[in-house]
Amino acid sequence: GGKPWTELLRTRILEPLGMTCTNSRVPTLPLAGDVASPHAIVDGKLRTVAYTNIDALPAAGAINSCAADMAQWLRFQLDSGQVNGRRLVSARNFRETHTPQLAVRIDSAYRVLNSATHLRSYAIGWVVSDYHGREMLSHAGNLSGMAAMVGLLPEERLGVVVLSNLEDQSLRESLMYKAFDLYLGVPPKDWSAETLGEKRRADSVTAADERARAAKRVPNTHPSLPLERYAGMYADSLYGPAKVTTENGHLVFAMAPRQIGDLEHWHFDTFRAIWRDHRDGKSLVTFELDPVTGSVRTMRVVSDPGEAEEQVPVYRRVP
Repeated sequence: GGKPWTELLRTRILEPLGMTCTNSRVPTLPLAGDVASPHAIVDGKLRTVAYTNIDALPAAGAINSCAADMAQWLRFQLDSGQVNGRRLVSARNFRETHTPQLAVRIDSAYRVLNSATHLRSYAIGWVVSDYHGREMLSHAGNLSGMAAMVGLLPEERLGVVVLSNLEDQSLRESLMYKAFDLYLGVPPKDWSAETLGEKRRADSVTAADERARAAKRVPNTHPSLPLERYAGMYADSLYGPAKVTTENGHLVFAMAPRQIGDLEHWHFDTFRAIWRDHRDGKSLVTFELDPVTGSVRTMRVVSDPGEAEEQVPVYRRVP
């Protein structure tokens, strides 16, 4: 289109649809007045957390909207890319966004949770599946402190959007499926109880992973360098800059705006980051030393014990 993505979004989609409260600039949110604050459960307590600022890659989830505007988006999707008879996207291109591109495996846990779905695939921005004999398109959204769900039953001309300001919960799925079930007149199901059980099973796996990680910790080790030698500026090609400082006798790691973690020594040159305003409170930060100079060369941040090697951010020391 020859223009920034955010400008094309505004002129080609948002304005024609009348989506006046929608934007893709997180820093403007506090100025908007009636805006939801993100929340998370941190150490067993409900806490307000920071907005996630991913303006640098806005198509991946930087859009902020409201219920009224999302209703316009649903109508647009259910009317094959049109608004009030005006076509915004060609019929061919619109169909392509709803066309399966990639098969998605249905594991045993998903089959137990949702026996009405037999096939799943991924289109362009949509999960395509069957639900009680109807085609269903859906997609969830997650950022720190926020969770969203958009679901469509195109054959029924029905759409549902759920916006929530609490992360890591299944209210969005429960409400979407409940609305679909009521509309279709299928036998009732206690989706809240089902998703709560799945959440508890997932939490149990996470706790087991944390215990396994702790069991591998090597006791009675020390950092290779004085703490001030680890301090400095670092940068990752995707996540951007990060800063390590010393504060009251320990290291502090600052990533995105307001995402700050206190580093406590774990073993060798690895520290555990306890994030001050985020529920994922215990990442491991490992400093790699240059074999010739002995100075810090890179910093790796592992948040999930099962994280693949290629997914681990590697911050390089900025001279």
